[in-house]
Amino acid sequence: MSIYTLGSIFGKAIAVDLFGIKVLAGIVEWGLLLGAQAFIINVILSSMSLNSIRSRSMTFFNNVVAGPVIEEIIYRLVLISVLSLVFNSVLLAVVVSAFLFAVGHILWGGSAFINTFIAGLIWGWAFLTFGVAVPIIAHMFHNFIVTILG
Repeated sequence: MSIYTLGSIFGKAIAVDLFGIKVLAGIVEWGLLLGAQAFIINVILSSMSLNSIRSRSMTFFNNVVAGPVIEEIIYRLVLISVLSLVFNSVLLAVVVSAFLFAVGHILWGGSAFINTFIAGLIWGWAFLTFGVAVPIIAHMFHNFIVTILG
């Protein structure tokens, strides 16, 4: 297993296993990584023109494949792992992770906030029970349905 250490500005480093690659980082470093990732994805998605077939298929890929994989790694794998250490409570970690997930989707409207909060709770439970693959697949299926019907 490969191990990557990003260091820790304060406190001890938190290890997260990302599909066989162990990444060690402190809470500040995880925050910087997640923030940078969110910014990059936002810039890419907002710069796309939806006029061509290529851009529509890229949007579909981002919504149905890349988005769910990245979001589940961030909100379930990383955040629940880190927050359960910070709060010393898995239940609180799942609730905070679901809340942050909902905040990340607030631009879709008030009902989207409630729906994504509930989905975040369910997918948090699925992550704790079955691992990260189940919430990724559920999230992909959800986004596929929403994309097709939307």
